[in-house]
Amino acid sequence: MNGFETIARILKIESVDWLACYPNNPLIEAVAKEGIRPIAFRHERGAVMAADGFSRTSDRKRFGVVAVQSQAGAENSVGGLAQGCRQNCGGEYHEPLPETTGNS
Repeated sequence: MNGFETIARILKIESVDWLACYPNNPLIEAVAKEGIRPIAFRHERGAVMAADGFSRTSDRKRFGVVAVQSQAGAENSVGGLAQGCRQNCGGEYHEPLPETTGNS
């Protein structure tokens, strides 16, 4: 079991039904295998806003989860994340870490 499968299993245990995502994140396939529905958006900010809205409308009993691609995807999602944090709304955000090579 790798890290993405572990996160997906935890999300399933926490009763997460869906994942807002912008394609190109290994977590998308892992959650689908756990029976969590990935919903793809056309832009990272839209995915963050959907998860934020879900968290707000569920009276903090459930939380939205977002998975985006790294680098530019992380940058594009900052506005939505800042809004959610500023307004004290719960959520979860996942960005894959870049793979490193070499002897470091």
